[in-house]
Amino acid sequence: MRVIESELLLSVDAGRNRFRFFVVELRELDDGRVELARRWGRVGASGRTEIEVYEDEEAARVAWENLLERRAKHGYASAEDEDLSDARRLLAWLRSARRHPRQLAFPVAVGF
Repeated sequence: MRVIESELLLSVDAGRNRFRFFVVELRELDDGRVELARRWGRVGASGRTEIEVYEDEEAARVAWENLLERRAKHGYASAEDEDLSDARRLLAWLRSARRHPRQLAFPVAVGF
């Protein structure tokens, strides 16, 4: 199996507590078919996975484009295009809060 192309999309809105990811890959299988694999969920979770197999790369590319277009309509953008500094700080704080359940107040240092 060979990865032809992959894309990581994110939908981050700290005000709405929305931290979602969407990973999509085109993979060439050993028998010449192409699979479109996608994984999505909340950042920090393993998420859900779905795989579709196509007979040729052209059909898989059409599905790829449709999928990316639908995700863009739902607020997802390429991870390379996003400014995630605030989201990374908030996620780091959320992870530390899970380890320390008595820490209930939102830290002032995060600056939101």
